[in-house]
Amino acid sequence: MEQAADGVVLTDTEGRIQYVNPAFTALTGYSADEAVGQNPRVLKSGLVPDAVYAGLWQTIRAGDIWQGELLNRRKDGTTYLEEMRIAPVLGDGGSITGYIAIKRDVTERRASEKAQRFLAAIVESSEDAIAALTPEGTILTWNRGAEAICGYTAAEAVGMPVLQLVEYPDRLQRFMERVLAGQVVSQHEGVCRHKSGRSMLVSVTGSPVRDRDGQVVAISAILRDMTARRKTEQALRESEEKFRQLAETISEVFWIVDPATLAVLYVSPAYEQVWGRTVESVYRDPATWFEAIHPDDRETAARMLQAQISGATSTAEFRVQLPDGSEKWIRDRAFPV
Repeated sequence: MEQAADGVVLTDTEGRIQYVNPAFTALTGYSADEAVGQNPRVLKSGLVPDAVYAGLWQTIRAGDIWQGELLNRRKDGTTYLEEMRIAPVLGDGGSITGYIAIKRDVTERRASEKAQRFLAAIVESSEDAIAALTPEGTILTWNRGAEAICGYTAAEAVGMPVLQLVEYPDRLQRFMERVLAGQVVSQHEGVCRHKSGRSMLVSVTGSPVRDRDGQVVAISAILRDMTARRKTEQALRESEEKFRQLAETISEVFWIVDPATLAVLYVSPAYEQVWGRTVESVYRDPATWFEAIHPDDRETAARMLQAQISGATSTAEFRVQLPDGSEKWIRDRAFPV
């Protein structure tokens, strides 16, 4: 008992401490001289329900072994989570002559287990596919996001070679070699096969998983289905191209202005023919379009501008003066987006 790594306490039948070993002192801060003669309640934190202690005493007084965890308080006032096993000590006639308690500090272990459960819950609830692979490419773990994206359940995927899920094995090999060399490979694009057989464009981030010695023992992979996103991006590019073609071929001036700053976000090339000034000039200084308006018509244009800022659809007619001295009548219609 003197050499035991766990704390050992011997008490009489009333619970008075008769002996503690050095590990008990290391655990609680109470020396043997301070502990002997005391009741173990000196360690009570006040954070454990009385019913727990009542059940404990009921068990050991019946001659049975009690095992559980208690949140106790050290001599210095700090609390710790203690895993304890208490057994009755029987005399020659079978009567209980005392009790022996084995104590172990499990604070860090329980905190670590809680953190692991919390991390596992985050991984499991992620919409992205998260998996762990052996260095040889065998799937070790498979979350719900992976099930949703790839179609395979965890029971089906764990133990499966990841090679079965990819379209281009040579790309996978290069990806794994880089990660196993210790690199974090971000947003690596590839093509995966869904369980149904359809192909998916995916983005994968791979990270090395190291042991205590720093050796890479596994690969962590986070996979995101990019198929829908790529289709959306393609549709957006096509829409932007159609807008550009329309805006740049019509003879009218088409423009977009930021209502907060009045900065010109876009003006079509027709501005140069109608206003007689370059598109770059109005981007550099948005006030130049207003300065080109005939002085007698600026009040009308200003009222239209105020209506635009307030979010109203507005129409106005005014004259602009071209650099060569000629004038043009403009009909300007603006609406909020």
